[in-house]
Amino acid sequence: MTIKLLPVSLQNQIAAGEVVERPASIVKELVENSIDANAENIQIEIEEGGIKKIRIIDDGKGMNPQDARNCFTRYATSKISKVDDLFTLSSFGFRGEALASIASISHMTLKTKQKSKNKQDTGIEIVYKANQNPEELEITPCSIPTGTEILIENVFWNVPARKKFLKTENTESREIIKIIENFALSNPHVAFILKINGKEKISSQKSNLHHRAQQIIGKDITEHFLPLVYEGLELQISGFTTHYNYHRSNRTRQYIFVNNRMISSDSLISSAVSQAYETLLPRGKFPSFILHITIRPDEVDVNVHPRKTQVKFLHTANIFKAIKQAFSTALSNTHITQNRPNISEVSEFTPTLSEKQHNISSRFSIPNFPKNTQNTHTSRNTHFTTFPQHQSVQPSFIENTIFNTHNRNDDENEGEERERELENREDWKIIGQVRKSFIIVEEENGIRIVDQHAAHERVRLEMLTEKAEKKEIILQPLLTPCIFSLSQSDKELLLQQHKYLRDIGFEIEDFGNTEVAIQTVPAGSEHIDIAKLFQEILDNCDFFEPEFSSITDSFAKKVLSYAACRGAKMFGDYMSQSEMEALIRDWKKCKNLHSCAHGRPVSVFHPFNEIEKKCGRC
Repeated sequence: MTIKLLPVSLQNQIAAGEVVERPASIVKELVENSIDANAENIQIEIEEGGIKKIRIIDDGKGMNPQDARNCFTRYATSKISKVDDLFTLSSFGFRGEALASIASISHMTLKTKQKSKNKQDTGIEIVYKANQNPEELEITPCSIPTGTEILIENVFWNVPARKKFLKTENTESREIIKIIENFALSNPHVAFILKINGKEKISSQKSNLHHRAQQIIGKDITEHFLPLVYEGLELQISGFTTHYNYHRSNRTRQYIFVNNRMISSDSLISSAVSQAYETLLPRGKFPSFILHITIRPDEVDVNVHPRKTQVKFLHTANIFKAIKQAFSTALSNTHITQNRPNISEVSEFTPTLSEKQHNISSRFSIPNFPKNTQNTHTSRNTHFTTFPQHQSVQPSFIENTIFNTHNRNDDENEGEERERELENREDWKIIGQVRKSFIIVEEENGIRIVDQHAAHERVRLEMLTEKAEKKEIILQPLLTPCIFSLSQSDKELLLQQHKYLRDIGFEIEDFGNTEVAIQTVPAGSEHIDIAKLFQEILDNCDFFEPEFSSITDSFAKKVLSYAACRGAKMFGDYMSQSEMEALIRDWKKCKNLHSCAHGRPVSVFHPFNEIEKKCGRC
């Protein structure tokens, strides 16, 4: 075997494979450099998901000609000079190969100017060509304000194998939005502007953390915020977490920053938060929070991941206790009756290491939250509700809101194994309703217990899907549009789906800032909580691609299933005899009798012979 020394160009491309996963990785590296340069205003411009162009403009310190030339060289850095410096880092971009790696897989132009008392001083410009020796780079004068501007074009032009694994333009753009959301939440003292294809997506001026959170993730979350405060000798914790009455289906709205460095996830932190909320949240639900941890640099290792998205703490037990205490204290203060703080009255919050040495607890007032209300559902009585056979039949809710699904082509389902004793004859009788949740049906050979919510959900799903495929869904305008706020990345996803959402009955419009407005819903769904519906959908659709070939695919299908669920009869809802009969009649016409929209079984069948055996009759 022959050992070869790889050329510098190939070394840089291999390094790029570790650092540059997608255009969002480039944005992350360059914005970190801008923050390290003490920039107070950072503008990011993106075209075609970052593949065609990424431009980062800041008003930081800038570079002199020699530093500008050296920044294209691997392992050239101003952040470290000895091994020990690797374990006491307080900056972001210390990896010298970042710019060199990015330049090796793109076309890069650098413009920079240092602050000078002489207003006539000009900046410098460097156009880097792939595989070029940094010492041979040509430096030319240019007109530029103090700071740095970096233009990246044609990403992965010489690495087609990496380029083919990128997602769609909309998906790559959303990943960049998420990166800027994190930077904005970790640096409220810095103003950020993000433009995608010439359209402004994020515009956040310098502010405190609470106001910045409203700008980035929406007031629907921030109005549930409780302040996090912990002061230790070598550790400070600050930020916000949500009241236990507000929760989500996943951890996508959990933002963690260690010394202002964003990290993707941490099992230690997640465990501490889970224990603080242990008896306060339903199973499978999670709080939203913005957690800033400021710790001595030598107490945390930021080198455990190539892209610096994970960290390792030295004293894990202390970190665990501090985080749990901060969250537990926030939650224990929810009973305090005090007016919610005015955003304009909250003091400026700049989460930097030096700032956090001061007393954090004086910066926040405790918001006032209502006491935990009891479940408003009607109580569930454990007895049968029976109806005489001669009871008059009134027009039912089910009959008015469920489309007639009797015209099915049974030949399509021929050969499938089903419990179809009900299908071709009506040898069944409604016995009654149990706990206002289950319908008891007597059949020829046994007793069937039907989950009323699951059955109605299945009926609604098949009705909505059929109408959507035929483009026959009736749009019901809302008297007052439903307006709600959400994060910029979630808003972008919803607006990208406006065409598909309209096909299934939801007309959505941009309402400015972080808000959207729902103008119409599918007929029969007017009473559902639209904001909660879309929150749950987004919590479970973050991985979907934004372009689909038909209405029954991915995102639209998920919306239909959730709309079917939220518009269905619930556990604890009283049903009249006519409503139960209409529901069972429509349910037995469904293509899939066995499961609801979420895969749960609709009914349980108990044959009479098994009942007789258990009763000792045979």
